[in-house]
Amino acid sequence: MGRMSHKSLIFISGCLWIAVGMFLLPRGLKLLVAGSVPARYFDPLPYPLLDYLSPMVGGIETAAVIIIAVALVIGYLKARFVLSKTVKRVVTRVLSLPNPVAFTAIYGKGYLLLIASMMGLGFVIRYTGVPDDVRGLINVAIGSALINGGLIYLRCGFDMKKAETLI
Repeated sequence: MGRMSHKSLIFISGCLWIAVGMFLLPRGLKLLVAGSVPARYFDPLPYPLLDYLSPMVGGIETAAVIIIAVALVIGYLKARFVLSKTVKRVVTRVLSLPNPVAFTAIYGKGYLLLIASMMGLGFVIRYTGVPDDVRGLINVAIGSALINGGLIYLRCGFDMKKAETLI
């Protein structure tokens, strides 16, 4: 594959994270909303989070909104305190490579192994009977974390561009 500038690789990484987040976030929202509509009472699948919260908060729709809000906060916190360190580590790695860089050199083997294990965990959660509302919470949290992490990548790329124009 062709060689790219540091800035391009950082922007591509950010866009990739945002794309995966935009894939997971609506899937999670759909799972949570599907559990809060009246037709779900004919669905044999359990919704333990929604069923537990709904009597306490005055309805299943309110419970779904609370779960979504909690998942978004979890995603934000994960991006702010965990993924931001990953972004800085990857950006530092990219900047340490000679410019231009081969696209395949952007991620190390450990990072690729981490991505593969997270994908595997996602498949395990999907196919082992984890309730839909729990899966929805996980997907919304991870999706929002990835979107926020992708924005951190883009911010790093824009900061690089701004620094180049000042020179």
